[in-house]
Amino acid sequence: MFSIFPNDEKKPLLSIFDGQILINVEFEIPEERFEDNISFSFAEYCPPDMKLLKTDEISFGLTSAQARILAQALLAAAEKNDQWLK
Repeated sequence: MFSIFPNDEKKPLLSIFDGQILINVEFEIPEERFEDNISFSFAEYCPPDMKLLKTDEISFGLTSAQARILAQALLAAAEKNDQWLK
């Protein structure tokens, strides 16, 4: 599995809520041909009474097309937010 690190740093892609939730993206070369080889994962490290997720970690596979749709939606939302903050 190949983790996608910003600026080649060996840390999760994104940390939110003061490090309580980590978001990561990884690419896995499978033994068989599958389309959803891009892993999108969330890990949550906080006291039980503050948890948002029912589990400590969750991940799911995305196809290239799904990853592009997600990326485009995030970029569009970031652009709207930047415009609103001006």
